[in-house]
Amino acid sequence: MEIPDAPAATPGAALATIGGRPIDTELTRSENRLILVAGDLTVTVFGETATGERVALDEDGVLRLDEGDSVVVDGSGFEPDITFELWMMSTPTALGELVTDPNGAIEGRFGIPVTMEPGEHRIVLSGS
Repeated sequence: MEIPDAPAATPGAALATIGGRPIDTELTRSENRLILVAGDLTVTVFGETATGERVALDEDGVLRLDEGDSVVVDGSGFEPDITFELWMMSTPTALGELVTDPNGAIEGRFGIPVTMEPGEHRIVLSGS
């Protein structure tokens, strides 16, 4: 996997680009999920503990994960059969791949690597 060229975002913010161009996005929070809407695309991200409980967003609406937690991603509005990579950025770390189904939807659960340094990281979904 090649490290994606992703725009920088501050904690609690979201950005999206298509074809290298920024697009308007709306980020909302509901039921401890981050929901990004960009045009016809919707991507939801949340954390889950090893026991299957959803991780609460902090008081600023930021997702804070611990070792042993997973990041869960689902989305819709994509073209069918597109491969996406999920990354944690600061020290770029590939978490895995997602492939859109025939309806253009994705869904996946990825463990946080034990090698991930504590601190602020961005979650990046990259595909073409």
